[in-house]
Amino acid sequence: MKKHLFILCVIGAVTITSMALVGHAKQIPDIDAGMVLNQAINEQQTQNSPYMFNPFTPADMTDLQTSTPNLIKIKITVRKENPDSLFNPALESFRARNYPQAIELSNKIIKDNKGYTKAYVIRGASELYTHDYDAALKDANNILSSDPSNTHGYNIRAVANLFLHHTDQSLIDCEKSLSIDPQNAFAHSVCSVDYTMTHNYDKAFDYANKALIQNPELPEAYLARGFVNVTLGNFQQAFDDSNKVIQLYPGTSLGYTLRAYATIGLDKNIEDAMADVNRSIRLNPNLPYNYVVLGTANKIRHENVQMIQNYETAMQLFEKNGNLEKAQLMKSYLDDYQKPQE
Repeated sequence: MKKHLFILCVIGAVTITSMALVGHAKQIPDIDAGMVLNQAINEQQTQNSPYMFNPFTPADMTDLQTSTPNLIKIKITVRKENPDSLFNPALESFRARNYPQAIELSNKIIKDNKGYTKAYVIRGASELYTHDYDAALKDANNILSSDPSNTHGYNIRAVANLFLHHTDQSLIDCEKSLSIDPQNAFAHSVCSVDYTMTHNYDKAFDYANKALIQNPELPEAYLARGFVNVTLGNFQQAFDDSNKVIQLYPGTSLGYTLRAYATIGLDKNIEDAMADVNRSIRLNPNLPYNYVVLGTANKIRHENVQMIQNYETAMQLFEKNGNLEKAQLMKSYLDDYQKPQE
């Protein structure tokens, strides 16, 4: 059974250049790739809904019940209690999304059976859900120290490193996972995120496509590919990708933000774009690009007061997030609009 650890993540990690845009999209300022991805990661860390970063699907965990050669190698030292009697409840707790209980049961196994690799896998994956990325990183290292060919270990470490903003290390981990299992959909997906974040759009697009061939229900791969499509001016493809993100994971704001960008790029109904942005704002009121898109829609509709208000909000959020270059750009837009006409 192929393992698919899939991330969320996430992404709007792209730079949209004005020359690539057509129609109303020419009026949208450039997007900063890394900032949008970081916003997505921060959003994911604070949500209490089911996560797009779904460490393992139930099917992916079946190999933990019956070990697969070269993937899970287990050293069992039975001391006080047979670890299998605790492991199956830990696995079921994980599947039931009861991550604190899965961690507690894994702790009991590990306490008396340090070499029981499967318990580290369950605990590490659960720690990703509880946002304890340092602990997940430590468990991934424990897995790999006893089994260097364990793709679960590389997958967990890749996600933890991504959330900790160690993009280069995350990329190394997902590439290593692919060297062991070339059909690993998760590893292709997280690579697409990493390459998008580092602005290597050709590779991001390629890895997202490979991920979706293996598993057509990875929302983070559609999100990465969608923003790459916007960058390249492929607005219809971006629109289609955004619909898949929203269908698979309606709880992420970036799906609606992506669709709003694509809608404007296609010169479609501006009211639809505004509705999507407002949905995104309800999910994440701190993403400045939402207000950029909303202000642009106001501009198209000649709603000048609202346009100024939304551009000012975007400028303030850019400043708050430390993106002074984009804040200055928004200020220049406002200054150009508000200066007296000769």
